[in-house]
Amino acid sequence: MLSQPIDQSKRQMRRRFKNVKTTHPSFKRGFGTLEVVIIIAVLLSVALIFRTALTDYATNLIQTVLGNDTVIEDLAIGD
Repeated sequence: MLSQPIDQSKRQMRRRFKNVKTTHPSFKRGFGTLEVVIIIAVLLSVALIFRTALTDYATNLIQTVLGNDTVIEDLAIGD
C-alpha cells in the first residue's frame, strides 16, 4: 500500500528530470570553458613531450623548402 505512492512519485520525478535534461539551455550550449582548457592542456602536453621530434621535423621541412641554413639560425632560440 505504501509502495504505490512512492513508485508514482519516482515516475513523476523521472518525467520531470527527463524534460529538464532535454530542454534546459545549458545542455545545448556547445563547448564550455572547461572543455577548451582541457583541449589546450592536452595539446601543450603533447607538444612538450614531442618537442625534439617536432623541432627536428620543422628544421628538415625548412631546409627542404628554403634550402639554406640562415633561416634556421635566425629561428634558433638558444638551444
